Amino acid sequence: MISIDSVMTTALLTVKDTDLISVAANRMEAAGIRHLPVSDAKNHVVGIISQRDVAAAGKRSKKRVGEVMSRDVKTVRPYESAEKAVALMLENKIGSLPVVDDEETLIGIVTETDFLQVAYQALTAGKGLRGTNHSLGYQMP
Repeated sequence: MISIDSVMTTALLTVKDTDLISVAANRMEAAGIRHLPVSDAKNHVVGIISQRDVAAAGKRSKKRVGEVMSRDVKTVRPYESAEKAVALMLENKIGSLPVVDDEETLIGIVTETDFLQVAYQALTAGKGLRGTNHSLGYQMP
């Protein structure tokens, strides 16, 4: 079994629900990512904001993240199977899942890209990725 902790990204960027949309847009753009968990003061997930949410609101909108984020956030635990995470993402047509510990503290995120990298490795018998940290980028031949 491949567990979520073996594919998730732990170098997290987050936003608060009180941040302006522009803060989320700038973080996503700078990091080249499409989803940001929204966390509270205790680092618990209260929402998630996507590139689509930002585009719909307008990158320079004066709205707050909390006004446009998705609140019904599905989460997974690091010890659960990657298969479970993929099924959850497919069933709910979502591109990412925050990873939380047993105290509901945000510890990572797993995305479509993470699973595409796993698929690529499997399809190329592990020759495709050269040990780069997938949270910072990846190399393909």
